[in-house]
Amino acid sequence: KFEAMDDRLSALDQAVAQRSPVDIVYYSASRDAIDERRVRPFGRGDKRGNHYLVAFCEKAGAQRSFRLDRISSISPALNAPRFEIPPQFDLDKTLSDIGPKLGDGAFPVRLRFDKEIARFAVEDHPELKVESGVNGDAVGELTVGSKQWAVSYALRYGELAEVLEPEAVRQELVHRLRAFLDSPAE
Repeated sequence: KFEAMDDRLSALDQAVAQRSPVDIVYYSASRDAIDERRVRPFGRGDKRGNHYLVAFCEKAGAQRSFRLDRISSISPALNAPRFEIPPQFDLDKTLSDIGPKLGDGAFPVRLRFDKEIARFAVEDHPELKVESGVNGDAVGELTVGSKQWAVSYALRYGELAEVLEPEAVRQELVHRLRAFLDSPAE
């Protein structure tokens, strides 16, 4: 169960202003796990259409970024001392660094978007490098961190998007669709 987004935003804004740690329940997509974390919120902002909290995570012992739609609850950390935001902290730079980078295990994926959704794909991911395609469609390249993420991204556009390359992502998409079609109806 998730608290309302307005409540989460209000709690974070208050914690940032008061320099008060908070306890969050967070879903980590990369680990497919939900856990509790105590964080010292430095700020929040938007990247690629997602809201992020940037904070020092006591569990990780380092600064981390958390997507707000994956935080199910936020509560004040009881008896936790106030903190100072490091003077070198730069929210805009931190937000610009979110996401996979080539050379860090990330790789490019080329997709073709039907003309009906080409504009929306670009709006969703401004970093998408787009070329005009045939009949008003668009071909775009996006840097991704995993095959699973690339497949999920393509699937959100349904039959109006096609993975062009790499072949391994195309095959993962086929595998996932076959598994879906072969699963028993409930």
